[in-house]
Amino acid sequence: MQHRNIVRLQDVVHNKKCIYLVFEYLDLNLKKHMDSSSDFKNHRVVKDQELPRNANAAALLPWVGV
Repeated sequence: MQHRNIVRLQDVVHNKKCIYLVFEYLDLNLKKHMDSSSDFKNHRVVKDQELPRNANAAALLPWVGV
């Protein structure tokens, strides 16, 4: 599945005790992105725009068998 708000899962590695999820590499994390973007300086923007975007992305997961 490809969606701009979802990090791609590359692989799943497991043994008897652990499961490891291997995701695509991103050169920055969410906090760095929010700190560097003027849009995120306003708390309301995060509440009104980013949280619904993430919820919309998560809503797609059952459709692709995740």
